[in-house]
Amino acid sequence: MARYKLMSKYPGDSEEEEVGGQRKATKKQVERWCQDNIKACGLDWRVGFTIKFKNCDIVYLWRWIKDGSEVRI
Repeated sequence: MARYKLMSKYPGDSEEEEVGGQRKATKKQVERWCQDNIKACGLDWRVGFTIKFKNCDIVYLWRWIKDGSEVRI
């Protein structure tokens, strides 16, 4: 059962949107998603499980499904 969901936010938007099909059950799976996408897209910056990829304005953030709080390392 999934515990974490991936959210995306465009600069200037007030609300985040869930990225479809990107729910994970463990932090290890979340970290694997981060590493795979860093290799594929390139990293602009990363703070914990909040990531911005090169040549992309979207900021991606992993949140707990249960309460919506930010996932910490």
